This record gives sequence, C-alpha cells and structure tokens, in this order.
Amino acid sequence: MSQVRQIPEGTLKRLNKYLSILRAFNKRNREYITNAHLSSFVDQSIQTIRKDLDHVDSWTSNSEIHNIEYLIKITEAYLGFTNTEEAFLIIENNLHTEDIISIIKEKIKIKIIAVFSENKKDSENYKKDNIKILDLSKLEELSDRMHIKTAVVVAKPNNAQSMVNCLSDYGFLKIYNCSKAQLISSDCIKMLECNQYFENILL
Repeated sequence: MSQVRQIPEGTLKRLNKYLSILRAFNKRNREYITNAHLSSFVDQSIQTIRKDLDHVDSWTSNSEIHNIEYLIKITEAYLGFTNTEEAFLIIENNLHTEDIISIIKEKIKIKIIAVFSENKKDSENYKKDNIKILDLSKLEELSDRMHIKTAVVVAKPNNAQSMVNCLSDYGFLKIYNCSKAQLISSDCIKMLECNQYFENILL
C-alpha cells in the first residue's frame, strides 16, 4: 500500500474510474479494450491513460490494446481492492449504530472501518470499538485515501437508492444491501442482498 500512496491523488481517482469501466465491460463479456476506447468513456487523453497505467504495470502502459480481465486483476491488486474484509457502513440518522455493527460482525463477517450518515458530528465515536462516525459528505475523500471500495448500506427503501447512487458515483465496487428494497446499481458494482438480518431494525 505504500506504493499507492506515493502517486498523485488525481491518478488514484482516475484508476478507480478506469476500474469501474473495465468491470462493466467484463460483465458484458468483452475481452479487449483499446486506450482510445477507454479514453472516450473516461474523458481523459490517451497520454494520461498511458501515464496512469504506468504506475500499475509499465509493460501494460506501452500497449494500445488490453485484455480486460488481466487489466482488472492487476489494477485491483495495485489499489488493494482484493482485500474485501474492510468496509464503510452507510446508515440513516435514526438507526442504532451499535446494534447494526454487532449484526454485521456476526452475520456478514466484515470489519467496519467508519460509519457515515448525514448531519453527524465528526467527534462522535462508536463507544465499543472507537469507530469514527462521520458526515456523509466526507465519504468520497476517505474512500479514495484509504482505498476502501466496499460498503454496507442499512436504510429504509426511500433513502437506500440515493445512497447506492452516491456510492456508484464514488467508484465503489461491492455493496451489501441491507434495506428492504431491490436496489438498482451500475454493472460495475457487485450487489449482495443481506436485508434478512435487519428486518427488526428497519421496521
């Protein structure tokens, strides 16, 4: 991870965007993509794409056409996304954080690094594990800085979809849906349904 932190923040954000596009093409069974084609989707010059990919793999950056599955694999490894044991929790203001985190630990078995909700004070901490509770406006910045692109969404249906839309814009790759709604996401996001664990909380 130290290697990732040495490159410009703008490059990290662009790599996240490239990865989202590549995963979407991979789901559609596309095997190859050119620099020119990728450029048209991410609104970046071919030269910028070459420079960004040089951080991931110098051999790949010299090629004009890429195997999508291979490029996904090396980019995920470089950004640290192969470790999906850590996640951010996105919740509504009125839900009980301690109960939710306890259920996540027992049933989903992933580690929550921080909790995000609207209008939360940054000084507020989850008392048991000292997990920070932050305002939702800080989610994009922290996810890019910590390279965490997995989230758990616990919300009522009318709010859950807007949360997922936000996570999609920020380049998240895996979402645990703990709402009672069938949520719509982009092709590049892996959506896992976990609402059965939170039926009593979301009454």
